Amino acid sequence: MKRVIGLLLFLVLSGVDTTDGVGEYHTFLPLVVGPEPKAGVVWLDTEPADVNILHFEWWYDYSLRGRDVPGVEFVPFFWCDKWPPHAYGRKSQDYFELAERHLTPDYNSYLLFLNEPDLTGDDTGGQCDMEPRRAAYLYKAIREQLPHAKLVGPAVSHRDYWSNWLWLRTWYGLIDEMGLRPPEVAAIHTYMSENPQWIVDSLFTMLAEFPGSPGTVWVTEFGNCDPAVVQWMLDTWQADGRVSRYAYFTVRDFEPHCENLFYNTPGYSLTPAGRVWVKEHPR
Repeated sequence: MKRVIGLLLFLVLSGVDTTDGVGEYHTFLPLVVGPEPKAGVVWLDTEPADVNILHFEWWYDYSLRGRDVPGVEFVPFFWCDKWPPHAYGRKSQDYFELAERHLTPDYNSYLLFLNEPDLTGDDTGGQCDMEPRRAAYLYKAIREQLPHAKLVGPAVSHRDYWSNWLWLRTWYGLIDEMGLRPPEVAAIHTYMSENPQWIVDSLFTMLAEFPGSPGTVWVTEFGNCDPAVVQWMLDTWQADGRVSRYAYFTVRDFEPHCENLFYNTPGYSLTPAGRVWVKEHPR
């Protein structure tokens, strides 16, 4: 689908006021002229040249500060409270400290939060792995530290959909009991081969149980090995006005996988899924 890509101007302010770097801030101030970005990618090693191939408009890499990709919006991610999620007895990344370092207290743009908290994590990484009550208190702490951020999440997996949104429904009930306003935008992941409309419809049926719940969702991870399913997904995300953004998950320099948009070979030629993506996102 050909879309008119709005002009994105980013002003990145940085300064260091302590020797340990805690005072280093990176503020993202997007000035958007035209439609809001919709087509995005997520991976661990985005290369600027890929924008010319895939024509994506926004991206993230699970960090609070990604490399600059000219003309493309980066969205920071408050991945969990710490990484690795269970490594409290040894050196790990504390996301509250990282947020203090990279985002000013008046940060008022989008902020993704909690990566697949419904799935298992461990001391080597895994997923955020957090029971809903603890996640509700973490959400409260994020709101207090960054009160103006537009929060997007929690980014649950499609396994929560399989369980009738047990994790997410419990979490929404808890933040409602705590008097916290819901996130501005919901977030889901899906790699399923079934009708992609079902997960979106199911999500909003569940969210309707909670007053003030988000009216839009970002599909912040999706992909499939079957290019026909990838086409089905893209057709669904593009046609449903409740899906305000989507991001295809693909990586480089990992084991080759049919879900990726590129083969892990010299030149990184497009996979069948990649060819579908390019057809749907022409310059």
